[in-house]
Amino acid sequence: MSRSVRIKSCALAWAFVAAVTAVDIDWALRYQDSAASWETNPAMLWVMETYGITAAAAVRAGSVVFAAVVALRAPGRCQLPATCLATAAHIYLATTYALIFWGPCEIIGL
Repeated sequence: MSRSVRIKSCALAWAFVAAVTAVDIDWALRYQDSAASWETNPAMLWVMETYGITAAAAVRAGSVVFAAVVALRAPGRCQLPATCLATAAHIYLATTYALIFWGPCEIIGL
């Protein structure tokens, strides 16, 4: 695969990650009163409890931007694993939100 195709593929994957992150931040801001009950990341839960939901949203967005910049500007050794890991995690998160928003029956067409 040529370098330009690899960079475009990675950029597309990171655009997906950014879109899911935007939905995640929107969800957190809308339902901040119950955030402690559904947050599964202990570090993010600590940030929420210590500094508030806005700080947690900033950390979330900042970490994704940092990871994307590192992955897109890194030599080939880091680029693929970082992109695959972030994409897989955000596919899981997107699936979770799809199940919450539409329910499993509507997704599979029942």
